[in-house]
Amino acid sequence: MISTLDLDIYSAFYQQKKITEKYLGHIPFTWNYSLVSFNADCTEGLSFDLFDKVIIGILLVDEELSITQIGEILGMNVVHDPANQKYKDEAEYDILRAAIDSLVAFKMVETSDIYYDSCRITDIGREYAAKGRKFKFVGNKEFALYFDNTSGNHAQAKELFSRYNLAGKSLHQSDVYLNDAILKGMCLAQQLDIYNPEKGNSFTNIRINSRKSFSYGLMLHVPLYYNLETKEIRLMAYEPGTKTEVEYASSWLNDNKKEEIIDQYLGSIDVSEIGMKFPDAYFADVIVANKAFEKEIAHNPQAALIIAKTTNEERDYTDPLYFWKHVSNFIKPDAKELYLFIAETTADFLEVISQIVKLVLPIPIFIVIEQCRDRRAQALLSSIREYCIGTTRNLFVLETEEVKNTAVWIVTGANTKQYKGISFYSDFDDSKVIIETVGLSKVSLDKSLPVCKKVKKLIAAEYLPLIYKNVSYYAIKQKARNENEIDDKVIAFHNEVANKALVFDSVDLSATDKATLASIKQEIQDLIEFHAEKWKSAISDKLRVLTLSYESKEVNDLAELSSFMVAAEAILVSTPDTFKDVISAANQLIVQLTERKQYIKDELMAKTFVIDTNIFIAEPNVLELISKKDYVALGFRVIEELDKLKMKDDTKDKASAASKNINQFLYKSSKEKNQRVRKTKENLKLLPPKLQNKSADNSILSVACIYKDKNAVILTNDNNLQVKAQMLNIPVLNLDTFKLNVNRS
Repeated sequence: MISTLDLDIYSAFYQQKKITEKYLGHIPFTWNYSLVSFNADCTEGLSFDLFDKVIIGILLVDEELSITQIGEILGMNVVHDPANQKYKDEAEYDILRAAIDSLVAFKMVETSDIYYDSCRITDIGREYAAKGRKFKFVGNKEFALYFDNTSGNHAQAKELFSRYNLAGKSLHQSDVYLNDAILKGMCLAQQLDIYNPEKGNSFTNIRINSRKSFSYGLMLHVPLYYNLETKEIRLMAYEPGTKTEVEYASSWLNDNKKEEIIDQYLGSIDVSEIGMKFPDAYFADVIVANKAFEKEIAHNPQAALIIAKTTNEERDYTDPLYFWKHVSNFIKPDAKELYLFIAETTADFLEVISQIVKLVLPIPIFIVIEQCRDRRAQALLSSIREYCIGTTRNLFVLETEEVKNTAVWIVTGANTKQYKGISFYSDFDDSKVIIETVGLSKVSLDKSLPVCKKVKKLIAAEYLPLIYKNVSYYAIKQKARNENEIDDKVIAFHNEVANKALVFDSVDLSATDKATLASIKQEIQDLIEFHAEKWKSAISDKLRVLTLSYESKEVNDLAELSSFMVAAEAILVSTPDTFKDVISAANQLIVQLTERKQYIKDELMAKTFVIDTNIFIAEPNVLELISKKDYVALGFRVIEELDKLKMKDDTKDKASAASKNINQFLYKSSKEKNQRVRKTKENLKLLPPKLQNKSADNSILSVACIYKDKNAVILTNDNNLQVKAQMLNIPVLNLDTFKLNVNRS
């Protein structure tokens, strides 16, 4: 049986595995390493500064010189001899003296007295000069090194093991820990500040700090992959904490432990009862698929993954790990029900099942599990049962005395697909390896349906009383809910609670179970009707309050009217289609509000007339026909067009008359307290992009858009402009209609 560990290994290596490679199993392997803490007397190398190099260089040539001689060679003013025009610079003298003192401190130079009459280079000075560095003792230092006790590759040990946080054990003894050459080589990789020949850092008198030193065992699992084509086995190293491959360990195990681990695996399996060799047809098919996969993987990874997916999902055999990891992929649209029959119930496999039941699958799932005695398995089975009972999803588990074989049944309308574990063998050297697969076969409905009905009948006897108990408790709780919390989603959930029981609607139930199922249906129906009535009453009350609020006042403000309209439409949208009387009442209120809006705009609101040039030509005196309560918006384009029309013989008289009337209208308006003329510039950006070119029509439209909230109305005899205005929801009148309305008023 597979485990969640197997699935995790599968996920970690799926994209590295060839289609021809089959997972055999895994062997535990403990990788031993240590983290050892040391104390040592350390020296640190320092680079020469400029004075160090120059002074040592001079003394290597002239073995003994005074400070003044050294200073004169360097061209410094360190001698006081006025007769020869030499004057001592105390600052330069102090700089040179400090440089010599520094070399004395490093035992590279020695002096005869406090006056530096004789300065000589020492043997240490010559040694340091050859190395190009000076050295100082920095005292006792503590540092730690990782040791790879399995592979002996200590240089990479820190990189490999520092990421793991394991519990340590007492340090196991090894001569390696105090081998000077090995330690220096390890420091080059792990502790350059302790030992680095390039910098001159080194150590002596090294000691192990036992209280801070520990040995560790990194538990790895080594999966074995058998290649059907090459008949070779490849090892990988999987670390369960990080769920990743330890690449170095994989490489080392294949080079150094392969035969040992394969022998260990072969010794753990029994192939004596495995009679079937791996099918030749499937073997050939897998090789062809692998070649296609490798052809695509480099330049078209997505196509390669599709090949791998197809190979696993559309063949008679598939890898077990792929199957259990991707069970949902095998459930096609024609699937009706899913049955899991589980024999030899183990805790590891129940962990896999617990992951499967968490998948949101579109069909009912029935799990039939053989009773188990293992405590861990019993605890997991109990957890699965609680989950299946507690969820509204169609999940059911039945514990029975015996299950013959582990299998998965997917029931369709035509037949039942059975996925069942099959073991084959394949040759490997002088031995055989077992290759586990999941084989697909078809079971006729006349054989599978009686089994399915029996399972459902047994499950119904256990689950229906529990579902009824849950539904009754749920109904009591829901009936106490506040009306404001009730909506169509709540009622839909009521039905969902009952749906778990409706799975057994077509099952030949006992009289008791039939009665329980009928009670569940009635309980939910009563709850839905109860809440529907409360919901309808709540919506009706809300609509009634809104209607009374509107009818209790005379609304003459469009903004206030709009708030009533928004509220009414919200009620209408939230009302189910079954509440026809509520919908009718809401629609009646919306009609009233719409009529009131039109009345306010037509009768109560002052209009802003935007007049086209052709109206002024047809009726030069049109401004005198406009009511004193209304306004006029004059666009500059109209004035410009009238000026141009004054130059034409057929329009000059009417254009001149119109201009004169506009001038008089503007003058009169300027004297009035409430000026009736609204002057504005066109703003073509208010129009749709296709209407933003500078045409006369678009100019009129843009002015109307500016005053749209001022009840703008366009006066024009231009049919094209009338169409554009209507498309922009701007009221428009021709001259005849306008005059007719004036006469009526």
